[in-house]
Amino acid sequence: MSDLKVPFSPPDIADLEIEYVTDVLKSRWITTGSRAKLFEEKIAEYCGCEKALTLNSGTAGLELALQYFGIKEGDEVITSVYTYAATINAIIHSGAKPILVDVASES
Repeated sequence: MSDLKVPFSPPDIADLEIEYVTDVLKSRWITTGSRAKLFEEKIAEYCGCEKALTLNSGTAGLELALQYFGIKEGDEVITSVYTYAATINAIIHSGAKPILVDVASES
């Protein structure tokens, strides 16, 4: 066994973040309210693009990307064997067939 130790790093949550989360919870709009809209605007501005869209998960983002690129039932989507289940689930949910490949890097 390795003696490698990864130090624990707690999240940095200051009073301002707590205040923002509390404001959102009190608004009763936790997914599509004014804060989500503001976040989308700020992300679009930061990225230098016209619009940005927030989603509830990375899986939803993967599904949206597959839709955007026109992936449909019967298509094959190549992905790495070394991945998370959400990657494969998004492909299957779109009706496509995941093709798993092992990738070797050249040193």
